[in-house]
Amino acid sequence: MNLILARTALLEHLSTTSQIIVGVSLLCSLAFVIWLLTRRAKG
Repeated sequence: MNLILARTALLEHLSTTSQIIVGVSLLCSLAFVIWLLTRRAKG
C-alpha cells in the first residue's frame, strides 16, 4: 500500500509536461516492439 501511495505522490509532483514525455516515449517503444514483431512474423 505504501508503494502505491508513494507512486501517486510522485506522479502528483511530476509536471504534466514530463508525464506527456514519458507517455510518448513509452508509446514509441511499444510501437517499435510491435513493428519488430510484425516484421519478424512476415519475414
